[in-house]
This record gives sequence, structure tokens and C-alpha cells, in this order.
Amino acid sequence: MKTISAAILFVYLIVSATVQAQTNQSISAKIDTIIIKLANLQTSVDALKPPPPKSTTSMLFPFAINQLGFDTAITLANTLSVDGTCILNFFGTAAPSPMTTPTITAGTVYAFTMGATAPGFQGYLLVDCNFPRARGWGFVSDLGAHNLATTVEAEILP
Repeated sequence: MKTISAAILFVYLIVSATVQAQTNQSISAKIDTIIIKLANLQTSVDALKPPPPKSTTSMLFPFAINQLGFDTAITLANTLSVDGTCILNFFGTAAPSPMTTPTITAGTVYAFTMGATAPGFQGYLLVDCNFPRARGWGFVSDLGAHNLATTVEAEILP
């Protein structure tokens, strides 16, 4: 009887050790799978984060004129706490070479007219500012704004 009990105990120990080893391998494999899934989840979450804020602003003024008795006033606002400049790029009739504005102090507005900056111009402007969240507005009118006027909002480009 002791021999049978010893044999049963021996088989029991072998089976237990085998089951334990398989269980450890199974747990290890499951942990590896969980780690991979967590890494994939982190990648997905990172992809949903918004991009960092731009450090510059590009704007399109779709129409500006200084012809036929009309003139356009343009304002560029620096809405943050960083001073900077803007490059004015003119496209159209009598377009001057690109110009750089004076420094636009944070929290202030720079204004100019086509008559003073680009006499005889008719077309559009692309404005590139080296500070974020710049905003722009245009005002087109007959000279003196006696009979006709309209505004031109600058489109913020991506």
C-alpha cells in the first residue's frame, strides 16, 4: 500500500508541477498580451491629442484695392503676449515686392492703407506673421468713405 501511495503521490507531484508550469506560461502570455494592448491603446490616445499650437499665423485677405477711386485699409492685430512682425505678400495688378511690417507689440494693432503701401494695387494679400493668433480685418471704401464701404475679414490659413 505504501508503494501505491508513494506512486500516486509521485504522479500527483508531476501532474501538479506540469499544471503549475502551464499556468505560469499561460499567465505570462496573458500579461504580454495585455502589455501589447496597452501600448496600442496609448498609441491610439496619442493620435487623438490636438497638435501643438502654431507659433505663426498665415492670413488671406481675399480682396484689396487702390484703384478707380477706392482704397483699402488693413489692420493686423497681435492678440497674444509676444511681439512680432508680419510679411505682406501682394498678388495682383501693380503688386509691390513683399514688405515686412514694423514690430507689432503684443496687444496692439498695426494699420495701413493700400494707397500708402501699394498705390495702384488691386488683388489679394497673403500675410505671414511670426507670432500666433494674429487676426486681420480690411475695410474697402470710396475715398473718404462717403458713398460705399464694405469689410474684408482675413481668413486664417492652416
